[in-house]
Amino acid sequence: MTSIEKGSLYVFFSRIIFFITGYLLYIILGRFILSPAQFGTFGVVLGLLAVTNAVLMLGIRQAVSRFVSIKKEAAQTIKAKAFRLQLVLSTIVFVFYFCASPFLANVFNEPDMAIFIPVAALSVFFQPMLEVVRGYLNGLKRFKEDSLLGVFTRIMRLILPLTFFAIGLSLFGVFLGIALAALAPLVLGVASSGSSKHENKNSFKTKTLLIFALPVFALAFTQNFLLQVDVFFVKGFLMASDAGFYVAAATLARLPTEAILTITLILFPLISETTFSKAMRKARFYITHSFRYLFLFILPVSFAVSVTAQPL
Repeated sequence: MTSIEKGSLYVFFSRIIFFITGYLLYIILGRFILSPAQFGTFGVVLGLLAVTNAVLMLGIRQAVSRFVSIKKEAAQTIKAKAFRLQLVLSTIVFVFYFCASPFLANVFNEPDMAIFIPVAALSVFFQPMLEVVRGYLNGLKRFKEDSLLGVFTRIMRLILPLTFFAIGLSLFGVFLGIALAALAPLVLGVASSGSSKHENKNSFKTKTLLIFALPVFALAFTQNFLLQVDVFFVKGFLMASDAGFYVAAATLARLPTEAILTITLILFPLISETTFSKAMRKARFYITHSFRYLFLFILPVSFAVSVTAQPL
């Protein structure tokens, strides 16, 4: 089995855990713990953080992965400079949310939301920092360690919010648990990835990372904003309980999309390898057949979600 095939299996396993734990958390919170109004608040605050976290996570991670893969001799230096860059960006985002939380809460007609936004915004430090480590591991083709860190994070993201809620911290504890979920994986990832003691720290410029990441920042922001903007409008114009029901329905309706994303994450390295090696016929084969299989998958799943709307 090639490294790409092994890596695809690790990505598949990690994505399945991501899928299961994410939906378990939403189902447990929405069905058994939170009221519709609280669930609406939960969805809106997470939506706000999802937009900026995706920007921070994807941009720097892809930049680190790319440059580590082509400059392995400077891998530790790239990681260290990415950490510093990420810390600066995360601090700017956190200060923005901290200062703007009263304004954002008023925009969504819920002043009490102001206390939750800064707590949830703590995640901009831990999760994006973890993605630097994961990008470093991915660039070195240490796919197993990369995926295991992802699995560990998702398990903590399920356990911590429910634990903090159970000990009496209510919705505040849910947001705190989500914010701290990546802390332990981050510590483990930093400890296992080593240091840059013997590298020339001037062999790579931070500016190079930032220039590469900027287009990814723009793309990630646009995609995630468009995915969340419907929830923002519902919360801003309708009753709080309506937002809760909308978040629940939208989460279930995205089941086919989430499943398809899992498949595309497996196909991506296969297509990347074939295009890089100029095996265009094989690349076309992967692309053509992936569309065929995706349509075979999405049509019955979408139909099943539609006809079982009432019990769902």
